[in-house]
Amino acid sequence: MIKYHAFAKAVEMRSISKAAEILGYSRSKLSNIIGSLEDELGMRLLEEEDDSVVLTESGKKLIPYCQQIVETERKLKFEALSMLNQSEDSIRIGTPNSMLVGFVFDLIARFTQNHGDITLSIQEDTLANVGRQLIGGDIDVAFLTEEFAANTMFYPLFEDEICLAVNKSHPLAQQDALMAHDLRDIPIIYSPPGWDDITRIVINRLPFKPKIRCYSASDLAALAMVQSNMGVYVISNLQKSLLPKDVVAISFQEHYRRTVGVAVRSMKDLTDSQRTFFDACIESFK
Repeated sequence: MIKYHAFAKAVEMRSISKAAEILGYSRSKLSNIIGSLEDELGMRLLEEEDDSVVLTESGKKLIPYCQQIVETERKLKFEALSMLNQSEDSIRIGTPNSMLVGFVFDLIARFTQNHGDITLSIQEDTLANVGRQLIGGDIDVAFLTEEFAANTMFYPLFEDEICLAVNKSHPLAQQDALMAHDLRDIPIIYSPPGWDDITRIVINRLPFKPKIRCYSASDLAALAMVQSNMGVYVISNLQKSLLPKDVVAISFQEHYRRTVGVAVRSMKDLTDSQRTFFDACIESFK
């Protein structure tokens, strides 16, 4: 598994040196690990430019599968830990990646300041899977959008505006606001089937077939591709803090948005700790 972790982390950090530091290896060791994966697959996955790495064409096609392998391992370990640690004073929280930064982490940080005795477990997944896990009882509280909250008790919190991440040198970056038709013939970085929860809000409204350049299950990897001028990527206002150097967010004139909220299966099934967390989320946005 370390070969997949090494490859995915190098792409995420856009640097073998930085990935090695995070994973606890020397730079040469991590480079050898990635090299062994390339030997196993029979193709180059990364090209080095100074102290950064760039995906090869083969790497662009294979990185989503590698990221899914790493994510599946993380979910397995999370579920095992949840089974061992579940108690009255624990809360299993489900959230899509697109809500973590600038929203969920901030809520949790404020909550733990006043409720340090409550154990929180965060499960990151797609919107569709988070909704299914909530209904199936695998998590206690979920952060969802309204369209994925069927058969749950959903409380809307705010409207999250959709925008487009583009390289500063891209022609679209010169516009104050975009129309959807401006994306005609523009290479778009998309999420793999089943992973996307934002891009399709715009893409499904296009009167033409989008030009998809490549797929990525990682927002950071997709934004790194935007930074390399490989295409554009649809994000929400919550994700603006992730924008790397030389990448800007442009609004749409159509004002695409999604309704973000917190959901539970049923209020009567909540423990006191879970109800306290649910109420704290709502109170934060009153």
